[in-house]
Amino acid sequence: MTEDSGFRFLPHTTDVEFESYGRTLSRAFANAGKATFASMTDLSEVARKKAVRVSVPRRSDDVALLYDFLDRLVYLYDAKGMFFSSFSVRITKAGLSAVARGEPISRKHPTFSLVKSVTYHEMAITKRAGRFVCRVVLDV
Repeated sequence: MTEDSGFRFLPHTTDVEFESYGRTLSRAFANAGKATFASMTDLSEVARKKAVRVSVPRRSDDVALLYDFLDRLVYLYDAKGMFFSSFSVRITKAGLSAVARGEPISRKHPTFSLVKSVTYHEMAITKRAGRFVCRVVLDV
């Protein structure tokens, strides 16, 4: 994927590493959700049939909030058997509320990797050239 998609994958020897971008922190988080699922399947094959609400309370800083958000998405993938391709995110002082849209996993979805968990390894949020950049490593 390119930066035009809101994220890009970075070389990593054993896991999946990416950077997501956004003019707002909410957009960068939404693009991190997309990158997480793009590491698992072709997002163009994932219809936005079902909306799932995601709520994450803030327990400390933005990095912890990003971790908790992506961890919740990986849980939903595993528990509900769904791929998601679209994310709307709202971040407040209290936490994060989001809507993830997707569909149940089926044979039509190619599988690239299986994400076991989100990691704190190298996780960071910075601001570059007027946009937020989230760096994430996924354990596969």
